Amino acid sequence: SIHLARHTFRHLSCSMAPVKEGSLVAVTGASGFIGSHCVRALLSHGFRVRAVVRDAANDEKTAFLRAIAQEMGKQVRL
Repeated sequence: SIHLARHTFRHLSCSMAPVKEGSLVAVTGASGFIGSHCVRALLSHGFRVRAVVRDAANDEKTAFLRAIAQEMGKQVRL
């Protein structure tokens, strides 16, 4: 398992329970700058990602999330 609070976001002083690799993780604001980086980091560490966005049908705002996942050979659900 990976402890995201220490591993990915070392500068934060929060703590959370370890999340097993391969778990489904929801990322709110996934189409934003920080959210999209979280999606990329989670996918690269073997997590399944549910990207929470305002309008999943808006390809202009979500196509790059699918591209990130495809580039890594992964899948992201909106």
